[in-house]
Amino acid sequence: MCLLISLMVVACAAAPQTPERMLTSAATSKATPSIHPPDAAASYHFMLGYQAEIAQNMDRAIEEYQAALKTDPTSQSVKARLAGLYFSLGDMPNAVVYADQAAEGPSQDGQLLTQLAGILASAGQGERAVKLLDRVIDLDPTAGDPYFTKGLLLLNLKRQPEAEQAIRSGLALAPESAVGHYHLGRMLLDAGKGDEAAASLERAIAVNASFEPAYLALASIYELRQDQDRAVAVLRKYLQSVNPRN
Repeated sequence: MCLLISLMVVACAAAPQTPERMLTSAATSKATPSIHPPDAAASYHFMLGYQAEIAQNMDRAIEEYQAALKTDPTSQSVKARLAGLYFSLGDMPNAVVYADQAAEGPSQDGQLLTQLAGILASAGQGERAVKLLDRVIDLDPTAGDPYFTKGLLLLNLKRQPEAEQAIRSGLALAPESAVGHYHLGRMLLDAGKGDEAAASLERAIAVNASFEPAYLALASIYELRQDQDRAVAVLRKYLQSVNPRN
């Protein structure tokens, strides 16, 4: 299946990514941890590990996180941090072990669950990753971004109708999301619905006039139709509005 040159971690970003790359960004995020182990000693080692991560001292970070886990063996936040750290180092076996353990807990942290979904998806556990994203959606049913992420994962699993429905659900919640309209347009194009795809890409541009991928995808549709005038018009607008030095 042709992978989308798609999704971003946040709706205002401009560079598209594949579902795996988008989730990988979440998996390797250095954002300040939102959940700390409740045990005081575990919290101490956890913060030392986090500081070591920031300092790029990965061996020390692993050592401190492991020390935190010995003190508090049930801590999801420590397991998730170890999973993300091992993932960033390319150690998939250990990353998956800790991601599996962290995913079993009753986390209420959407960012943590998205991180775990990214690791599991990259390890070929796409179906489980989708289930984790369903938990993210349940935590905040009003957010559109988790639906976009879920839609691209479903597309990667060759579940196109469900993928399209997920994207549309996200757009119902975030109708001004250029990212959502872009993804929907790409899906519709892959499904052979050129007119609907073009309309969705035009909407992405209307929402965010500097959203480069939508211009290029829309121009490619017109080129495939041999409608050179419209393709040139789209590219001219792109050059004038987005990248005049290209």
